[in-house]
Amino acid sequence: MATYDRSVFINCPFDADYHPLFRPLIFTTLYLGLQPRIAFERSDGGELRLSKIHRLIRESRFGIHDLSRCRAERKGEYFRLNMPLELGIDCGCKWYGGRRFSRKRFLVLEKRRWGYQKALSDLAGADIKSHGNQPWKMIEAVRNWLVQEAQGRTRPASEIRTKFLAFRAAHSERLERDGYTKREIELLPLNELKLAMVSWLRAEWSAKQVRPGGLAAGNPVTRHSAFVTAARRGRRIRSRAGRSRGARRGTCRGC
Repeated sequence: MATYDRSVFINCPFDADYHPLFRPLIFTTLYLGLQPRIAFERSDGGELRLSKIHRLIRESRFGIHDLSRCRAERKGEYFRLNMPLELGIDCGCKWYGGRRFSRKRFLVLEKRRWGYQKALSDLAGADIKSHGNQPWKMIEAVRNWLVQEAQGRTRPASEIRTKFLAFRAAHSERLERDGYTKREIELLPLNELKLAMVSWLRAEWSAKQVRPGGLAAGNPVTRHSAFVTAARRGRRIRSRAGRSRGARRGTCRGC
């Protein structure tokens, strides 16, 4: 199970038009050692969608809310209000949920930095990040926020971009070998895509002997601090051994 302090609730559209932004959003979150939580991660026909969202919000300290697709695009089309609604629920959880939820943190995304003001003027003064509908800007915005607020792995955006492209190439090649068409690959269910990312990252990190704790259980928490502690412990042991040898020779290294 993903822990509260490493879980990131993802509030965004799930239609095919948003896939080019959804993929780097989820990949970046996983790559930095956190667990993205999405509404369709568990299929339960008896659980109302709003109840599921409420549960995920309560289980996630962090939230990423993309409001870039709220406006109607065609005449007669309604505004898409699911994303602002879920942002409001997350804010309410933080403000009225007691001490545990007061530590919640949010990232609000838009296509243009001030685009939300026409529909959600109450957000005036909030720190909104823009991605311009560009996947690489999405990686940068999410990476910078997660490193700052969630203490994610400190890796450069350029590295995440390179790894994301490598994953996409390897994943598409594997699916094509299995008989998938290009259209089927593009429209792959998003939860299936997320699981493929987890599997690919696990193999990638294992090959480099990086052990992000909990990845196999769905909670990819990076153990960078553990490596640092082990390295320092190793240096202290070697240093004590050197002093011991020096004492036996009648000298003390460093004296």
